[in-house]
Amino acid sequence: MMLVGMAFYRWGILSAQRDARFYRRMAAWGFGLGLPLVGWGLFQYYAHHWEATYSLFIGRIPNHLATPLIASGYIALVMLWSRSTRGRGMQERLVAVGRTALSNYIGQSLLGTFLFYGWGLGLFARFDRLALMGFIAGIWALQLALAPWWLRRFRYGPLEWLWRSLSHFRPQPLLRPAAS
Repeated sequence: MMLVGMAFYRWGILSAQRDARFYRRMAAWGFGLGLPLVGWGLFQYYAHHWEATYSLFIGRIPNHLATPLIASGYIALVMLWSRSTRGRGMQERLVAVGRTALSNYIGQSLLGTFLFYGWGLGLFARFDRLALMGFIAGIWALQLALAPWWLRRFRYGPLEWLWRSLSHFRPQPLLRPAAS
C-alpha cells in the first residue's frame, strides 16, 4: 500500500494536480467496485452466522480487497473538495491539524491513555460506543480549534519543533515573527 501511495503522489493524484473529471472517475470506480465488495462480504458474514473461524480468515478477504478501492474513492472526494471554495474555513483548520500531526497524535494518545488506563483515571469499559464517539468528536473539535490558534503564534507544533530541532542538531526558531 505504501508503494501505491508513493505512485499516487508521483502521478500528482495526492496533490490535486489532475483534472476534476479524473477525480470523479476515480471516485466512481473506487466506490463502485469497493462498496459492492464490502456489501457482499457483509452478506457472507451473515450467511455464515458470524462464525469466528470464517470471520477471522476467509471472511476478511472481501474487506481487504475493497479497502484500497474505497480509500481511492475517498482520496478522489478529498481532492475534489480541496479544489473547491466550499468549506474553505474547514480546509484551513484541517491543514493546521496536518501541520501539527505529530503533536495531535501524541496528544490524543496521552489523553486517551490517561482517561482509560490504570495509570490515569481508569475509565476503560465504563462508556458505551455512542459515548466514546462523542468523546472522539470532542477531541477532534478541540484539535480543529487549537491547531490554527497555535500556528498563528508559532511556526510548528510543539513536537514538530522538537523533532526539527533534534534533526538539525540545534534549536529551530519557534515563534512566528511579529507582523509589521
